[in-house]
Amino acid sequence: MKPYLISDLLARFNSPKSSFSIDYNLELLSILSILQSLGFLTFSIYNHTISIIIRPHSYSHFVLHSKPSRRIFKSYKDL
Repeated sequence: MKPYLISDLLARFNSPKSSFSIDYNLELLSILSILQSLGFLTFSIYNHTISIIIRPHSYSHFVLHSKPSRRIFKSYKDL
């Protein structure tokens, strides 16, 4: 299991590809379902793999402010 699943997911959003696949994880699935309800992407699940298709022009880029040596935690209201 990768220790930084969320940062890996956000790094894939910043890549030029419009679709990619990740291993199935409940934590990532909850984040993806929120992003899907907001209209940023669509995803489907096949054999413990989540296939993600990013909608074009739905966002400019994601920024991860935390670093492995310095974690920043904020409430959802501050985001």
